[in-house]
This record gives sequence, structure tokens and C-alpha cells, in this order.
Amino acid sequence: MAVSRILIVDDDPYIVGMLSEALTDEGYEVTTATQSLRAFDRAKESQPDLILMDIMMPYLDGLDQIKLLSLDEDLKDIPIIVITAKTNALEGVGDLRVMRIVDYLFKPFEIVDLLDKIQAHVPAHR
Repeated sequence: MAVSRILIVDDDPYIVGMLSEALTDEGYEVTTATQSLRAFDRAKESQPDLILMDIMMPYLDGLDQIKLLSLDEDLKDIPIIVITAKTNALEGVGDLRVMRIVDYLFKPFEIVDLLDKIQAHVPAHR
């Protein structure tokens, strides 16, 4: 059985470290990007089964990054869980499924809630 791969994209190194440790402990293979401009390259390299995407990031925000990912044939179907502190971050986005946003969490959140959402979209082992 192959281990499921998750890409974490967040500009806060503390959050990336915490999530990376928790997901690794749960049996996931984790790749990270703390700079939004690196997210696309990391996704191409790791071909994740799921992406955890922060919305508020410098240079290229999470929604723009998601649009960029959706233009790539290899990455367009990867499900995305949005993690954001901005409660109205997804207003006006339209159909979230078109952008492959399958779920979202508002910061701060409990890690168990995130694990439940991840498990709903990708098991620890395929």
C-alpha cells in the first residue's frame, strides 16, 4: 500500500511545522511550502493526493495559487482543503468544487477536526 501524500502551503512556519508533524504521525507523506510562489513547484514535484492551502499569503494568495494549479493538467484534479483566518475568504469565489476546494477550516482549529476532514477526502494509505 502506498502512503498518501499531502502538500501543506502556509506562510507561517509554526503552522507548517505543527501540521507536518501531526500528519506524519498519522502516516501521511508530507511536503511543505512556506512561500506561496513555491507551492506550484512543490505540487509538481510531489504530486500530492491532497493540498492544504492557506488563503492569506504574500505575493500570491491562496485563491490565485489554486487558480494556477487548476490550469495544470497534472494538478487540476487534486482536492484542496482551505485553511484560513479570514472568515469571509471564500465569499464571491463561486462554485468551490470547480476550484477543487472540497472543504475548509478557520484558524484557529483543532487538529482532530483537520484530520477528520483529510480522512474524508484521502485515506492514510491508498
